[in-house]
Amino acid sequence: MSSYCKIFLFLSIFSLSVNSQTGTIKHRILKGETVYRISLKYNVSIADIYELNPESKYIIKAGEILLIPQKKSSEKTVVKKSPDDYVVTRGETKFGISKAYGISISELERANPFIKKGLQAGHILQIPIKTVSNNKSSGTRKTTSDLPSNKHIVSKGETLWGISQKYNMKLDDLIALNEENLGRFLQIGQILLVEGNDLSKSSETYTVKKGDTKYELSKKFNLSIAELERLNPQIVDLLRTGTVIKLNDYEDDLAMSDKDMKSDTANFESKTDVTSDYYVIKPKETLYSISKKAGITIDELLALNPKLNESVLAGDSIRLRSPLTKNTTEESVDKINPKMKTNIIWSNSLFDNNLNEQQKVNDFYNGLIRAVNDSKTKYSNIVFELKDDEQKLNEKLIETNLSTYNLKPIPDFNYEDDISKLSTLTLNYKNANQTETLSIKALPSIEDMRDKMLEYLKSKNGKVICLYGKTFSSNIESIEKVLPNVELIKLNRNGNFKLKDLEDTLDPDRKNYVIIESFRTGVFLNSTSFLLRKSSEFDIQLVVLNAENIPDSSTISYNRFKILNLIYPLPFNPNYLKDNSSHHQIAYLIISDIFQRLNNSGVSSFKNRTSTTSFGTTFTYTFKDKLAENKAVSIYMFNDKSNMSLVGTY
Repeated sequence: MSSYCKIFLFLSIFSLSVNSQTGTIKHRILKGETVYRISLKYNVSIADIYELNPESKYIIKAGEILLIPQKKSSEKTVVKKSPDDYVVTRGETKFGISKAYGISISELERANPFIKKGLQAGHILQIPIKTVSNNKSSGTRKTTSDLPSNKHIVSKGETLWGISQKYNMKLDDLIALNEENLGRFLQIGQILLVEGNDLSKSSETYTVKKGDTKYELSKKFNLSIAELERLNPQIVDLLRTGTVIKLNDYEDDLAMSDKDMKSDTANFESKTDVTSDYYVIKPKETLYSISKKAGITIDELLALNPKLNESVLAGDSIRLRSPLTKNTTEESVDKINPKMKTNIIWSNSLFDNNLNEQQKVNDFYNGLIRAVNDSKTKYSNIVFELKDDEQKLNEKLIETNLSTYNLKPIPDFNYEDDISKLSTLTLNYKNANQTETLSIKALPSIEDMRDKMLEYLKSKNGKVICLYGKTFSSNIESIEKVLPNVELIKLNRNGNFKLKDLEDTLDPDRKNYVIIESFRTGVFLNSTSFLLRKSSEFDIQLVVLNAENIPDSSTISYNRFKILNLIYPLPFNPNYLKDNSSHHQIAYLIISDIFQRLNNSGVSSFKNRTSTTSFGTTFTYTFKDKLAENKAVSIYMFNDKSNMSLVGTY
């Protein structure tokens, strides 16, 4: 027993002597601590901690022990010759320093010839200043305004806290984004990754640039398109490059007087088609003022637009009169002598009457009616009627000499995530002396969008990595079928994964497409934070196969998606009718496109792969066994200008 005690005592003394020789301190990690904060506490560099604790590069956990290098008392203090000099710390590289200051390694070596043979801790470097040549001057230091919106150059006197406030970020988020490049002190001219917009750049006006759209500007400045046009009437018809637009006004919020109301009503009637079915609400308008303008009672206005019972919102599109009062009679059909007639078969009684679904039904119906009324104006040779007696109408098809179509939308409002189920229709028509039925699926399904996205990635010949959770395991077979060389990383039941596994799969010689098959916000936060730190070493682009999985902007900053150029598929373009619900938009888009096809070439346009584009959405149908399916999928991307920049339609 005594021999064991002696051995234990010897090992304890040996362990203590080794620890004192290597000069390390043991630090137990506290909840919320980061490697950066710990390095500040002990006045060492992050690289020093990484060297002694390699796993800390990827993750640290509360309760674990980190070895911290102990400063030697004899260590000399390095004195800078100038405030702009940079002192090299242990573990730093030429590549890392050049990246931090936005210069090349050769420029760094030209300014400091002594580092050509090697970089050493304690070296004092002169950082060359980037210059811009113009007619007036040269030798101007590069500023933050010269960089992409996700980067910031540190100026004299700035602190991490001040920079985080400038970009409306949390301090911990700023540190996490730049953890690998932060030393003990911020350096003048150092480039930091940031999220968010520079709040100091807000303005009351904006000069329109080439490529700007009303939609993008409305998103950028948190205004509706209607509000943007109200402030700037000169852009209603056309948005011109170079136009200076107002972004706010300082008018009183006082209610209109009776005199103002009469004047405004007269102005409305002189400039607006009072026979129009739809109207966009202007700022400060009330139920009373709108009903007066439209010449109807408030009760009639509310009956046409139940949502106005809750609120009157500027920019909302509302109905001013019932479409059923405009139905063309059989007698008027003979007077117009049209080439074609289309009956739209619809009855609200076909759908469940629960409150949630009824709102969806109403929105879809309003979009359908809007498409009918717009098409009445556009195609004078077609008569449109809203009917509900399907059997009787189909029987009449054989009897009529007129080119007649009976179109019946069959939306499934219990579609869950597959919005294409809203786009199912049947089209009955006369062919020779018999009635035929064409089934139509007007929007691509989730599977269609996934497969088109995978084919797109395949065409890029990059490295594809897929992070996926258990819920999405059923998709893996489809992914591997198109991309047999995909690298798969499975998330555990908590949605976590090893960052080292992801780093090991990244390819420095090819573009890396990282697919996230998860709807958990935490997965997006963890993976994007890591990928942002690695974006200076690897070419990385983020991918989702279903846009429904992208977290809401209230839970995660979309700026990280912009930096990583997240790409995703959509079945239709919501930009053109963004002030309406998706049910309204879908009904309007698919019905408008079908009317356009019937007017141009009848049913044959569904059979010969004719492509059409309606309001930014492309329709290209494949035809088989009396079923026409639109398989066109548009891929969009997050970038500096927009969250919906069109990559292409496939």
